[in-house]
Amino acid sequence: MKLSVLTKILSIFLLTLTLQACGDGSFSISTGNTATPPDDQSEQEDDDSSDDENDGGNSGVCDGFGSPFINVFVYDSTSGELISGNAIVDIFMIGEDKTKVEHAVHIVADDNDLATQTGAWYAPLSLNSASFEVGVTVSNEGYHTFVTRGINFEVNTQCLADNSVELTAYVCPLGTNCM
Repeated sequence: MKLSVLTKILSIFLLTLTLQACGDGSFSISTGNTATPPDDQSEQEDDDSSDDENDGGNSGVCDGFGSPFINVFVYDSTSGELISGNAIVDIFMIGEDKTKVEHAVHIVADDNDLATQTGAWYAPLSLNSASFEVGVTVSNEGYHTFVTRGINFEVNTQCLADNSVELTAYVCPLGTNCM
């Protein structure tokens, strides 16, 4: 039964990916050094700092690391204006043995949560795996669907590590030529 549901979800995801040919595929990613964009073959530099420097000044005591999450900002690619309210933003997490889809929530106003950003669509990256691939789809009436995939994410378990991802997606209005 569960395999059937996962198969359907994966099929919908793959079908959605085929819509990218009509949409604008431009995006940018900002992270707490935990994700790499597709086709990025660069090696991350080793962090030579000792554990004592990363413990928040508590001399051997670790306060843990940040829970993984993503904030997606959606912009009209022709006007550059932030799109608010009506978009549907889905976050796909694909691991070796499991897949999960989170429907992102639009943060309209400051909610006093340090993980969320006003104007963004927020979702936890809650696959319960140390590393996985992230994909994002954005759909909105009057726009081509935005799709990106292949964002490699690895949870940073160092003390006080920031496991946030910020993605900026540009959607192209229907009937226009845009980049």
